[in-house]
Amino acid sequence: MRGGRWCALFLLSTSCSVPTVSIVEGARDVGISDRLDGSLDVLTGDAAAQDASVFDVAWYDAGTSDGSGVGCVREGAVDPAAHVYAGAYHACAFRPGAGVLCWGLNIAGELGAESASGYVLIPRALSLLQGASVSLGNAATCGTASGVVSCQGSNSNGLFAAGYSDREFHAEPRVVPGLTGATSLAVLGPRPCAIGPSGEVLCWGGIGHPDPTSPTGVVGAGLPPTVVPEFGACRSITAGSLHRCALRCDGRVLCTGSNRSGECGQPPSDEVPSPTVVDGLDQVIDLVVGDGVSCALRADRSMWCWGSNGWSELGVTDRPSSWTPVAVPGLADVSSMAVSLSYTGGGTTVCAVNAGRLRCWGRALGVAEGPQTRVPAPAAVPGLTGAVARVALGRQFGVAISPGGEVYCWGEAGNCGRDPGPQALLLPQAVRVQFPD
Repeated sequence: MRGGRWCALFLLSTSCSVPTVSIVEGARDVGISDRLDGSLDVLTGDAAAQDASVFDVAWYDAGTSDGSGVGCVREGAVDPAAHVYAGAYHACAFRPGAGVLCWGLNIAGELGAESASGYVLIPRALSLLQGASVSLGNAATCGTASGVVSCQGSNSNGLFAAGYSDREFHAEPRVVPGLTGATSLAVLGPRPCAIGPSGEVLCWGGIGHPDPTSPTGVVGAGLPPTVVPEFGACRSITAGSLHRCALRCDGRVLCTGSNRSGECGQPPSDEVPSPTVVDGLDQVIDLVVGDGVSCALRADRSMWCWGSNGWSELGVTDRPSSWTPVAVPGLADVSSMAVSLSYTGGGTTVCAVNAGRLRCWGRALGVAEGPQTRVPAPAAVPGLTGAVARVALGRQFGVAISPGGEVYCWGEAGNCGRDPGPQALLLPQAVRVQFPD
C-alpha cells in the first residue's frame, strides 16, 4: 500500500496523524476525491495506491451499518487553481501567479482603508489573504493560514470574538482568539463558525442575535469559539444569512437555523434548532447555501437543491418549495456551485459550472424588474460563453473565473469593479474585471 500526504479518520474517530490512506478490509472500497485542479474522482478497489499529491479531500465508505464510514482529510492543502469568492457586496479572486486581489463595496474596512466613493473599483491585495484560504461575509473578509484565522471589516456578528462591540470596524487584520488548526470557515449569519483540526465545528461571536446553536438561544457579546457537538466530524461548513449547513466526513449533510422554506432539509418551520441530517443525501462532496436555498454536489457530479422555489431556484417549476433535495435537471457534470443571498424584492440566484460551462437559474442578476427576472431552468449568462472554472455569488452580483484566470462579473456594477453611478448601474451581461498590471 502506497501512502500519500493524508490523514485517515477511522469509523467514528475524529482525529488522526498517520500520513497514509487506509481501506478497511472487506469494505465497499469507495473513495470520493476532490482534486486540487477542480476535477472529481470516484476511487474504487486500490484507491490507496492512487497518487495522493493531487488530492484535496477524500472520504471512504467502510460500509458500516450506522453510516459513519471512514473519512480521510488531507491537512494543509491550499488550492493552487484559479478561484473566486463573494461576500454580500465584495469579491476576491485568486489567479495563479498573481495572488488574491479583492474589490467591491468597502463600508466597514473589509477591503482595507476607505475609498472616496465607498467602492474599491481597482482590485487590491489584502495582506491577510496571501497564502490563505478565503472566506467573505456581509461586510467582512477573513483568511485562514496555518490554522490561524484573521479577519477585517465589520464586527456586527461578533466576528472578532470576545472584547469587541458590534459597532467596531477594523480596516486592519485582527486574529480571532481561541481558534487553532481551523480549516473551513463560514462568517455569514448570526455567528461565524469554523471546522477545527479534528473535524469539530466551532462557533463564536454573535452580539444579541438569536441563534439556536447558542446555549441560551441568544448570543451575547463576543462569545469565544465553542464546539457544537451535534455536527459531529465535518470537512466543511457554509452559511447564508439565517441558516448554516455542514458537510460531515461521512458524506452526509446537517443543517440548522431558519427553515421557513425547508432550507434545512426538514418540513418548513420557523427554525431547526439543532444540526439535523438532511435525509435523502449521501456521498456529498461539496455544499453551498444562500438565503432560503441549500445545494449539494454528489460524487456522481449531480447537483441537488432544497428550500425555496419561488423563483425556480430548484431548477423546476412544479412546486413552490421542497424540503427534500431535488436533482437539478440537465446537470450531470458539475464541478462548482453557488447560491446567492436574497435579491432586493425577493428571489435567489443559483449557478453551477457544468462540463466547464456556467449555467444559472432562479432570480436573474443585473436585470430590472419584469418577466425577464425569472430564469426557470439552467441557462447561460449573457456575455460569458467561454470555459469557467469556478463561480461565486453575492447579494446582487455574480463572479466567475476561467481556467486561465480571467475574471468576469455581472449584476451590480460597483461590486464588479465598475462605476455604479448615482442610479446603481446594473450589468445584465458579464464584463471582464480589470486587474492592475
